[in-house]
Amino acid sequence: MIQDTVFDKNMKVVFTGSPDTVLRRLKHRVEEGWTKVFIGESERIVSIEQYLFREKFDAVAELVRETVRKSKLPLYERRPERLEGLIGITVRQIFNEIDKE
Repeated sequence: MIQDTVFDKNMKVVFTGSPDTVLRRLKHRVEEGWTKVFIGESERIVSIEQYLFREKFDAVAELVRETVRKSKLPLYERRPERLEGLIGITVRQIFNEIDKE
């Protein structure tokens, strides 16, 4: 059975449980000092915020990656004002993604 683990700022284990249990408990209450979660399935350590809002976090991260990729295109390198427009569009998309429930 896959287990996720919550750590405090000193990387001491706070509690361990199934992903559903950990998510439910973190949505209910996060104590001061709790900082990281080890995701058993992917074997990654992420912040509690990233764990709680992983779908939104991943979507926003992808928008930023795409903007950075596009900023290297000659069109945007030659015309910085177009890059500013792209950044504005990306910011609106990020806010739209955050506002989704």
